[in-house]
Amino acid sequence: YAATPARLDEAPLERPDTWVLFPDMERRPPPAAPPAQVVVLDGSWHQARRMLHRIPALQKLPRISLAPPAPGDRLRKPPIPSGMSTLEAIAAVLELLGEPYNAQALRALHRDAVARMRRLGS
Repeated sequence: YAATPARLDEAPLERPDTWVLFPDMERRPPPAAPPAQVVVLDGSWHQARRMLHRIPALQKLPRISLAPPAPGDRLRKPPIPSGMSTLEAIAAVLELLGEPYNAQALRALHRDAVARMRRLGS
């Protein structure tokens, strides 16, 4: 049995002032004011890249790119040097867009998750 995948509703991606969090080789500056919404592609690096290439509405969006993360405690080695988990990326974009309190809360959650996984693995 093969289920037919649900069709993506692209209408939310067409709202004004919507950006996508995804690396951009041009390293454009972030928006001057926080955007109305930021789309975060959650998946492996390969999956996120495929989503971006397969969904035309995502290709049209301006991108928010992040600087490479500081060395930190991670569960896995990222496939690219500037890679980070989705949780780390969301925290970084919140910080970039002027939400330091929420960014720190997500970073604390990430640190706690890494610590718990390390304890489970020992």
